[in-house]
Amino acid sequence: MGSYASYTRQTAEPIKAFAHSRRFRQAVRIIGALPTDTVLDYGCADAHLFSVLGAVKERVGYDPDPKMIAQVAPELRGKVQTFDNLDGLLGKRRFSLIVCMEVCEHLTDKALQELLSNISTLAAPHARIVFGVPIETGLSGFLKALYRTAHGH
Repeated sequence: MGSYASYTRQTAEPIKAFAHSRRFRQAVRIIGALPTDTVLDYGCADAHLFSVLGAVKERVGYDPDPKMIAQVAPELRGKVQTFDNLDGLLGKRRFSLIVCMEVCEHLTDKALQELLSNISTLAAPHARIVFGVPIETGLSGFLKALYRTAHGH
C-alpha cells in the first residue's frame, strides 16, 4: 500500500479523491478552530487536517502508527508536533480543542474506551471535542455502497 494521501485525497480514483478532500473542508467548518486554540488531532494519520485548519496557537498530532507520522508533509514539519506514543502527552498536556476524525469506527469496544479515557485526560477544562465518523446512511451511504460494489469491495 502507498501513502495515506495516495489512498485517500490523492488517489487516482476521482470520486474517492473528491470525497476525501471535501470531508476535510467540511470538517474545518464544523470544528470552528480559534486562533487561541491548542489543537490535538487524535488519530492524525499524516496530519493533513493541519494543512487546512487555519491559524491556531498550537498544533499537535497523535497517531499510534509511526508509519503514518512519517508521512507528515515536509511543509507541516516544524509547524505540527507529532507523537506516535501517548507517553509524551498524557498527564503533561491539555488541549482546548481535540479532533478525532474517522478513528472510532475502526476500534474495538476496549480500544474505544481507552480512546475516550485518553481524550478526557488530554482535554483542558471547557475543551471542545469533535468526533467525526463516516456517514453510511441515506444518499451518501447508497453511493458508497454502489462505489464499493463497482470496485469489488
